[in-house]
Amino acid sequence: MIVVKHNDHDEHHHKHDEDVVIRGNIVRHREEHEFDLPYAQAANALMSAKGYLEYVKKHGYHFTDELAEHVSKMMENANGQMHTWTAQQVKKAMESLGLMPFGKTKTEATLGDATYLANMYYADLYPDPFKDEASCLRAAYKIANDIDGYKGMVFCRWTSDAIGKAIHIDWEKFV
Repeated sequence: MIVVKHNDHDEHHHKHDEDVVIRGNIVRHREEHEFDLPYAQAANALMSAKGYLEYVKKHGYHFTDELAEHVSKMMENANGQMHTWTAQQVKKAMESLGLMPFGKTKTEATLGDATYLANMYYADLYPDPFKDEASCLRAAYKIANDIDGYKGMVFCRWTSDAIGKAIHIDWEKFV
């Protein structure tokens, strides 16, 4: 059993901020044994960092253009090049491919979400298996607006990566 406890903050109820608590239990033969989850410390650090709750309250579980550009610069490109697209470059390229607008599907994807994805696909999948940059952009658009997706999907998936890699973000810079 894994328990994640946090306050539900919405616009109408202003509760005191609480740290995110992650606790694991193994129950065997009516005995309970506590253990530390391998990523519990990193999860607590990321989600209880100063500014995180304010960021989520303001932007939801989505990338802003600035946060997407910031985390994209942390990526290592498999092809060895130093390359990232800005949000405006992604917007312009997607417009030329007929892939705009955003936010009209149930994922409510932002340009920041697509920017993060486009940079990730370029870093990880270009030039193999994606043979051209347009393929990275098309894939980013498709995933950002995935019919099987959910609101905040891209940001939540990145959050898992950030926890796994113990990435530190100065959230106050992005609020």
